[in-house]
Order: sequence, then structure tokens, then C-alpha cells
Amino acid sequence: MRFLAVLLGAVWLTACFASQNPLISEAEAVFPIEPGVYARLEPDEDAAGNPVSREVWRGALRLENGVYDIDDPDSDFTAMRIARLHDGAFIAQTPLNNDAGWIYLLLYVYPNGDFGLVLPDCSLLGEEEVAGLGLARDGMGLCETEDAAAMREAVMLAERRAAEGGEPVEFASFFRRIE
Repeated sequence: MRFLAVLLGAVWLTACFASQNPLISEAEAVFPIEPGVYARLEPDEDAAGNPVSREVWRGALRLENGVYDIDDPDSDFTAMRIARLHDGAFIAQTPLNNDAGWIYLLLYVYPNGDFGLVLPDCSLLGEEEVAGLGLARDGMGLCETEDAAAMREAVMLAERRAAEGGEPVEFASFFRRIE
């Protein structure tokens, strides 16, 4: 777990959810995103300081062998397997650094085909909640489990806590459907 925590801390500098083994099986996978051409957008500011979106990549999103993959060499979100979390949200698992473990993200898919990925924040969970779910939290805040039900519950709880805080959703990546 320590190796995984160091990698995650270096890559995202945030407390997130991880496992050593994949927790979403082929049998429970769902496919809420239509394959096609997408643009990955990042928040930016124009010359006057107004918020705008800047396109940083455009390419194909494919569905092959039950996982989503994109042709973006700068994206860490590849080989994603997705399961339903609750109405309006999904949980996505993606391998970290050539199968050094798996991370879990919230996925929101919009009616127009756009979708966003959010890194849920494990630091929003209290010590009693972490212990009650059977998660292991290290000094960097990484929460890890090999229990699929506990992972889903923890991610939903982090989502709920973020909403209670009134902060806007902060996407790790946002994709706009082009064709």
C-alpha cells in the first residue's frame, strides 16, 4: 500500500480511493458513455480573467473488451470499467501505472453525451467511518480496500460529504462529445 500511496500522492496530490486488485467485475460493468470522438477540456481563464474551458486533447474514446479506452497519451484514465453507483452517478475503476493498483472515480454522464470524472476525496471521511467500512488509510490520506461493497459505500459517502460542503464539482477530467 505504501508504494501505491506514493504514486498516487505524486500524481494527484489528493486523498483518493484505491485497491490492489480490480473491484468491478465484467458481469456488473455498464456502458453509459457512447464511443466516439471527444475533446478533453480543462478550466482556464481568458485575458480578462473570466473562466473558460480550454481544449487540451481531441480523439477517439473506444469500448473494447468491456472497458473504455482513449487515445490520449497524457490521460491517466484508460482501461476504465464502469458500474452503476446510484441514480445519476457511476463508479469507474482505472489501472494505475501499468497495473500497480486501481483507483476509483465518480463518473457523471450528461444527456448530451458529455461526461466528467471526479476524484472522490477520502479525507472527507472521519476515522470512525473509515474504520467502520474496513478501509485502510495511510499517512497521505489514501484509502484502500479489497472489498467492492465497502469501496462503493465509501465513494458515495465522500460524494455526499463534498455536496454537503457546498463546493462545486471539481472534475479531474471533463470530456465533450464532438461526434
